[in-house]
Amino acid sequence: MARKSHTHSFSSASALTYEPDSPNPQLPVETDAQLRDRLSCLLTAAIQRQVWLFFFDERQRLIEPIMPMNDHPRDPHQLHETEDLGLATFPQVFITRARQVATMIGARSFVVVWERQGGRTLKTDDRAWARAFFEQAAAGEEPRDASDQAAMRALFLLHSTGLRQIHQRNLA
Repeated sequence: MARKSHTHSFSSASALTYEPDSPNPQLPVETDAQLRDRLSCLLTAAIQRQVWLFFFDERQRLIEPIMPMNDHPRDPHQLHETEDLGLATFPQVFITRARQVATMIGARSFVVVWERQGGRTLKTDDRAWARAFFEQAAAGEEPRDASDQAAMRALFLLHSTGLRQIHQRNLA
């Protein structure tokens, strides 16, 4: 299923498109329901295995860039060598990079969308990745870091028929 076509200028420097019947992208996204609705306007159904990153400003408005990434390992615990982090897992690198981009663009929070084909029921693989993302997001939210680092606001699963928010309680 194809992604919805969107065109609307968020700022004078960038543009994101949306359907005329879609929510106004300038309005804040304050609740989980509003967040799911806004993301559902942009992502309709899973096409391939990838991760999306969405950023929000201090007023909880969606800002650019919107970043899809499809080159990640099968195992969330697989280690990768990085210049700044040394040996690190993909979720550790991903959350660190998300916070770095957020700092560069002035975002206060970000949302991760895990995309894969299949139903809305969480699979073992989904749970492993979700746990790893939640653990890495929490690791960077220590009191000394909280004031200057963007927080992971939510984690979603984009499946073959839509979008589902993943809460830590879903992972027990």
